[in-house]
Amino acid sequence: MNPLLTSSSDRHAGDERVVAPALRQRLDARLRAARAAIGEATTIPSRDPEGVPRLSLAEEHLWYLEQFVGGTATYTICRAWKVRGAIDRTALHRSVDDLVRRHPALRTTFARTENDAVRTVHAQTEADWHWHDRTGLEASRRPEELARLLRTEATAPFDLTAGPLARFNLVSFAADEHVLVITLHHLIADGWSLGLMLRELGADYQARLSGVTLNRERPPRDYADFAAWQRSQARSGAFESSIRYWEESLRGAPAMLELPPDRPRPATP
Repeated sequence: MNPLLTSSSDRHAGDERVVAPALRQRLDARLRAARAAIGEATTIPSRDPEGVPRLSLAEEHLWYLEQFVGGTATYTICRAWKVRGAIDRTALHRSVDDLVRRHPALRTTFARTENDAVRTVHAQTEADWHWHDRTGLEASRRPEELARLLRTEATAPFDLTAGPLARFNLVSFAADEHVLVITLHHLIADGWSLGLMLRELGADYQARLSGVTLNRERPPRDYADFAAWQRSQARSGAFESSIRYWEESLRGAPAMLELPPDRPRPATP
């Protein structure tokens, strides 16, 4: 048996929750109403391959913030999962490569232009993969070594222009004791997508061990298609009513939300 990812430092990423029936009914009703209001706008077309690969509004917001805190790990997502049992490193490595090959976001970098930023989806199909052999380390020193490796990985900044913006590390302490560490920049992932990615990686790995070919195809749309569609919607004025709603709702809101923190607010976030 080769169990993969038996425990996680982020157990809730991508999980389904148990929702009270009455609340679920209300949410379902709101969702149906929203879909009816949006109508055909939910059909996202493929982007023009000759067009300028602009960022989505959320990406642009995060990209600008990154310019102020560049060289830090402020927007780094780093998660670690314990792997119990024997592991086929070659199979796992190839599964990670396939993951990067299928999802353009994992091959994306962001370059500054004169007034803006654009995305570049690279053709490379090999992941930024590293194996750390710590099998000779005595058991009492393993927690400290793992903490050191995780601290180093979590604080290593990404270069948005050069990339890659996804790193995969496998740490082996024994033949049946491993830790998989995935680190991504928030511009290409979030907690939800990380959970989906992990399940896909696990399924691909198990299929390789069983000698099964999954023949997964790349998704018909990617985030760059959404970004292009969102920009076209913004140019058409489709978001004006939403913008007016939030401007009115937030009028007079405090510049800083003064919640009682558990420690003094730092001068620099």
